[in-house]
Amino acid sequence: MACSVQCAQDYVSDARVDLIEQLKNLPLIIEKLYQKKVLNNTEVSDLEAIPEKCRKARKVLDWITNKGKDACLEFLKILDLERKSVLPLKLHTWISHFSFGEESDDIQGPTSCHEIRTLLKTKAKEILDQQCKRSNHFFGGNAKQKFTYIPLVLDRDTEKNKPHNKVIHKSKKSKKPRGKKLRSYIPKDTCRNTPEDLLNSQEKSILLVGKPGIGKTTAVKQMLYFWAERHDENLDFMFYFDKNVLTNIATSNLQSLLLDTLIMSNADLRQKAEEITQYLEDYSEKVTIIFDGISGFHDNNILLRIIHHELLPEAKIVVTCRPETEDDDFFDWPTCKVYVQGFSEESIYTYLTQMPDQDPELVNSVVDNPALFSLCHVPMYAFMVAACFSYYTSEGAHKQCTATELYIRIFRHCIQRHGNKKLRHLDAHIKDCKDKILLLAESAFSATKLKTINLEFDYSDSCIAGVFLRSVSVVSPAFARTFCSFLHNTIQEFFSALWLLEKPQKLHEVLQLCQTEEYKHMKYMIPFLCGLLSETTIPLLKCLFPPDQPKGTCHGFFEKVLKTFLHDEPDEEYSVDAVFLCQCLNELQSSEACLWFLERVDYSLDLSEEHLDPHQCCAVSYVISQSRDKPVHLNLENSVVSLSGLKTILRHSQNLRDLSMTLCQVWTAALKCEQQSYLINLLLLCGKEIYLPIITQKALHQQAGEIITQSADPVILHLCCGQNPQQLSDAFCRTISTWLPSISSVHYENVYEV
Repeated sequence: MACSVQCAQDYVSDARVDLIEQLKNLPLIIEKLYQKKVLNNTEVSDLEAIPEKCRKARKVLDWITNKGKDACLEFLKILDLERKSVLPLKLHTWISHFSFGEESDDIQGPTSCHEIRTLLKTKAKEILDQQCKRSNHFFGGNAKQKFTYIPLVLDRDTEKNKPHNKVIHKSKKSKKPRGKKLRSYIPKDTCRNTPEDLLNSQEKSILLVGKPGIGKTTAVKQMLYFWAERHDENLDFMFYFDKNVLTNIATSNLQSLLLDTLIMSNADLRQKAEEITQYLEDYSEKVTIIFDGISGFHDNNILLRIIHHELLPEAKIVVTCRPETEDDDFFDWPTCKVYVQGFSEESIYTYLTQMPDQDPELVNSVVDNPALFSLCHVPMYAFMVAACFSYYTSEGAHKQCTATELYIRIFRHCIQRHGNKKLRHLDAHIKDCKDKILLLAESAFSATKLKTINLEFDYSDSCIAGVFLRSVSVVSPAFARTFCSFLHNTIQEFFSALWLLEKPQKLHEVLQLCQTEEYKHMKYMIPFLCGLLSETTIPLLKCLFPPDQPKGTCHGFFEKVLKTFLHDEPDEEYSVDAVFLCQCLNELQSSEACLWFLERVDYSLDLSEEHLDPHQCCAVSYVISQSRDKPVHLNLENSVVSLSGLKTILRHSQNLRDLSMTLCQVWTAALKCEQQSYLINLLLLCGKEIYLPIITQKALHQQAGEIITQSADPVILHLCCGQNPQQLSDAFCRTISTWLPSISSVHYENVYEV
């Protein structure tokens, strides 16, 4: 592509073969070159004497390229001005890609077209500003005002890159750990395609396919942003139509579709509407049209003619649709299909770190929670996660947001978006859709019980279930069958819990199944059910269930859960899963239930050998915070605890007994397996205090010594021992003496044997 006047000679030379074969109306070109004094009388006479078209074209090109860049520039200007007469449609795009620079103002179109482009760019910026304001509303007025694009995974439909909207599953059950299963939902961005790449490509027809909320609109709005912010001399146009506009198109006239709303208040441009439309038709390669949300517009003749290039034959047409409609006859046109897959791991992290007033601890709490992190691969879900965290960490909020409440708000937002309802009408709309929602919940429960993500559920694009589902192809030898599945496994578990709330008589059966090896996976719907029964979330579900129904189910519910997961004489197979029960209690948000649980475990939480992420630590911290008169013993022996999670637990250290022992266990585990950066931050978190067992391995003492001696400030050393301080060996005393310049004080802590 040429970029300046100096490139004109190369631009002509590069297209020499095509020009020789395809130039039309050579007498007109020769006459125009003569008028511009590029050719003289003798040269014109010599050309007229050549009968063969190709020989004549070759001679013209030889002369103008030999005459230099100025002659080539005049030649290109003539081709641009007379393109309809001298160039085939195939070369219209070629000539439009040449940037003529300041010397070509006379061929850059009428003034009215420049005014239209200015209006289109202003409108594009208004559309992007409106999106920012809507985001700002969700973030309580703290969102950034500038449109920001986080890279999406955009996969082209090629033989080497199969579309991912129809997922291929093996027939046998997967035995991946739950964390790996959840991570598998996150797409990998191997191709690195961008909206700018699509916009700048030679493709004239682009179809972006993806589920609701997966990022289709974000991708095309990035195209809009890129065009609106671009500053160049080329006169080009971009028209954007969203679904709301598309559903209300009543015109069958190209001029009305493109210009009516744009020039409504400009009398001068209204008078020049025909001139503008004619220019757009003559120079259609300068036009890009985005139809964001095509669905069910088969009878709209004007859209059909534009999409199939009957009108504006050289325009770039970009269309977004859902997977259910991509194979519709409406899209039976030569096109480049691009599948929008959502955020990659890198993009999820980028999105979370760019949250308004983001708290690094909150970012880590999502990143370290496999369920929440993988859920965020859907941009709409990531948006709701960020918005909820932003609200619950604001000055006006005095409590944390549970995972269930987060999913309920995602659920409500998706339905509101699907029904295009005002917030004040949302509850009534959900109530109208109750039967369909519960039918989907029943299907989710059945699939969860069978340990599959494949649902045998009939739905259409317009059905409310289409907001949460995607197509799935299950392939086995010599057989393929199409099912549907939820966009994320945890959304399926959430809907399963909704069904349990509707059918509480099944609760006993589910709790019994959770204790078996075959159905132990069903326990993951229990925390969601606890959350649905919380007094905090009951008001959000009054449109689905009468308030008395959850309250009736809640009575005696957690007692049944405890009887299921707590055993008077736990054996090796069914040991107490204290972390899981803490998560259930955190979702239930009931002080009474917490106290009952603590009494059952004698105020002792055994979390030894656990790997605790921040989300789990938050649940443990909540249970500890509910203890009243009796402190809790926390056993973290050989446990790995994230720094942010440990900080959350230590906020309620006043409710812990044997705190020194707990911190000694944390330091012992950390010195065994953590990196030095973790140890340095752990030292800061503990207020420059380090807790060491007296009887331990020499390697741990060496590691601790490095942290102590490298500290910029003096360290307080706590030596944890049993009832007899004489356990301190001479060798360890000599080791401590080498640390003394970096130690402010040494304390003996009598704890139980570590």
